[in-house]
Amino acid sequence: FATSSRIRTKCWFVSGSPLKKSRCRNTSRVIDQPMSSMARIALRMVAFGVPSFCVPSGNFGDAFAGYVAKRMGLPINRLVIATNENDILARALATGRYEMAGVVATSSPSMDIQVSSNFERLLFEACNRSSEQVRAMMAGLAQSGHFSVPDQALNQIRNDFSAVRADEDSIAQTMRTTLSKTGYLLDPHTAVGVVASDQQLQTDPATPSVVLATAHP
Repeated sequence: FATSSRIRTKCWFVSGSPLKKSRCRNTSRVIDQPMSSMARIALRMVAFGVPSFCVPSGNFGDAFAGYVAKRMGLPINRLVIATNENDILARALATGRYEMAGVVATSSPSMDIQVSSNFERLLFEACNRSSEQVRAMMAGLAQSGHFSVPDQALNQIRNDFSAVRADEDSIAQTMRTTLSKTGYLLDPHTAVGVVASDQQLQTDPATPSVVLATAHP
């Protein structure tokens, strides 16, 4: 699902892949995803400019896949982490403090997660692959429910990532508006990504924005 201020019609991309999807913790998924959907969409969109990807995120697998794809050379501007009210990732990027809180039940239950296991992989890269630093942060999380991301690592993450939190009202409104304008009923998880895309376009209207749709309603 792609849109920008210069692309007035919304475009839907459907592409198949011969590779099977695996669970988020499996490295093969991280290899599969950036080389399939993101790669095909980014290359189609490049005529309009290097796109940003808005990724509905719970366990951070798809977002980390985009980071891997960008490191491999795929033309990606920014990766926008789209969260629902369980916003540990958005809070971490805003404050540098990764802190667990109670899980809130939402209309996008696959994203009702407080500990995003794949975020540890990004920390490893942002800390110059220092396993000692990452182990110390994970130990702090296990002991006290939080840790602080080192400033250098946080700045590096912010160079590639932004984050947007979507509450239940904005998700429902986005679903209604999209259905009214396009005739397509977004599922709630994808609607979280569209909320993030709309905010990203307000910040940077010249950059095409691609939302990774998660499911059909």
